[in-house]
Amino acid sequence: MIEKLHPLLKFNLVLVLLFLVFGGLYLAATFLIPLAFAGILAMLMAPFCVKLESWGVHNGIASFLCILLLLLFFAGIAGLLSTQIANFRDDLPKIEQHLNKQLQSIQELMHERFGISPEQQKQAVKDGSPEDGKVGSMIVSFLNSLTGILANVVLVLVYMFLLLYYRSRFPTFITKVVSEHQKERARHIIAESSRVAQQYMIGRGILILILTVCYSIGLALAGLYNAIFLSLIAALLSIIPYIGNMISLALFLLMAMAQGGGVSLYITIFIVVILTQFIESYLLQPLIVGHRVDIHPFFTVVIIIIGWLLWGIPGMILAIPLLGMVKIVFSHIKVLEPYAYLIGDTRDTNDAKPSERIKHWFGISS
Repeated sequence: MIEKLHPLLKFNLVLVLLFLVFGGLYLAATFLIPLAFAGILAMLMAPFCVKLESWGVHNGIASFLCILLLLLFFAGIAGLLSTQIANFRDDLPKIEQHLNKQLQSIQELMHERFGISPEQQKQAVKDGSPEDGKVGSMIVSFLNSLTGILANVVLVLVYMFLLLYYRSRFPTFITKVVSEHQKERARHIIAESSRVAQQYMIGRGILILILTVCYSIGLALAGLYNAIFLSLIAALLSIIPYIGNMISLALFLLMAMAQGGGVSLYITIFIVVILTQFIESYLLQPLIVGHRVDIHPFFTVVIIIIGWLLWGIPGMILAIPLLGMVKIVFSHIKVLEPYAYLIGDTRDTNDAKPSERIKHWFGISS
């Protein structure tokens, strides 16, 4: 019946549906964010859970071991960060000394250019700083936020355990809902969507490791202090496309300014970031993550902004894998196929090998 409607009417109906969906996502953010994280992580750990069960491990124990393995992985990252933070703390006096020199230079420049004395600048900063009462409220707000984060982490773990333990019920429910001749297509969509989530999360993990190594080598050669610590932070931020890279660049430049680096250091940092991002975007990501998760650059930016507006930072992290799954669903429903084409990256070089891509860029024929 829907296929008989006028194309413009169908388009308007889809827009209304999207408006209702986004409104629901915004209103139910508190409930949906932990559930979405748990769903993505459960899809990631499902193959390992199946493997344990094939060895005779009980379903509940296998689900618990999957969660334990994931916690150990994040604990390892936290341990690595803590060791780097300890090294960073040792360099703080030197960084503080350089920062004071930089601030003094800025104060002198403001005095020469605008006639604002250092005393007036200090008074302006003092007037803009929080009052004693506000500091207390800020501390309370921080503690409330920390409590909320810990509660969400516990919820994610509980949801993840339940999704792994009862994972066979959800596909069965979907196949029972659809008509008989649609059951096979429904199973295919479920399996492919799950593979997309697994492929994206595993790929991002590998990319984070490679980016940490690339940034560490480049920044260490450039002479930037705490290169490993900054590289790990930048690699973790890369899970937010584009925006994470810009934050990383700003972090590198701030550290270069704090250590009193010259123009050559800034130029080298720009070269390292641009070269690393080129390798990630055009060689590593297509090879490791794969074409199934490819989203058109325009819609990558759009969905990240929408994710920020709906769910904040968690929305920015979840936006790409969720949109990749939506694209898979759209591509298997005839009336929604045009939208899958619209949000997908359909450039001819997507499926090419890295060597063929390089030849394509430089116009070298095979």
